[in-house]
Amino acid sequence: MTDAYRIEPLARSHDRSAFTSGKEQIDNWFRMQAGQASRRGIATVHVIVDAATGAVIGFYSLSNFTLLSTDLPTELSKALPDRIPLPAHLIGQLAVDMRHQGRGYGSILLLDALHRAYRTTADSASLAVVVHALDTDAAAWYARFGFAPLSAHPLHLFMPMKDITRFPSLPPADTP
Repeated sequence: MTDAYRIEPLARSHDRSAFTSGKEQIDNWFRMQAGQASRRGIATVHVIVDAATGAVIGFYSLSNFTLLSTDLPTELSKALPDRIPLPAHLIGQLAVDMRHQGRGYGSILLLDALHRAYRTTADSASLAVVVHALDTDAAAWYARFGFAPLSAHPLHLFMPMKDITRFPSLPPADTP
């Protein structure tokens, strides 16, 4: 399957106009705000594209984030400072075009995002990866990968950085 796609940073050349995930809020963000978020340094946006046609199959956004220890379950928070923001990564958006759903591209995008976040911790510490699920179905999908809800926000889930090592590595996505 890796010959069929590539994962790369969002560029102006990617046609986002036809992208439809079935979730209007996500589609609108991708079409109208993803480029700005990327250019302004708010989030990096990566797309998975069909290697033959260059068509966008899906995307995710990744940015820095902070948590408070009080957001975490007690067993994790008891050893952490309680008055300072704790570093994390945020997968703010993740979606696959409806024409490609059910083929594993969402999992590929999630694993790519997790591995990118994990690799950056060698240079800049991060406690966890956080996702803001759009609805309970999305939250259940993330939970299947091991994400757990934050204490006060059932649709905000997290995965401790140390847990990412249990996932297999993907081939390098942006190499020629």
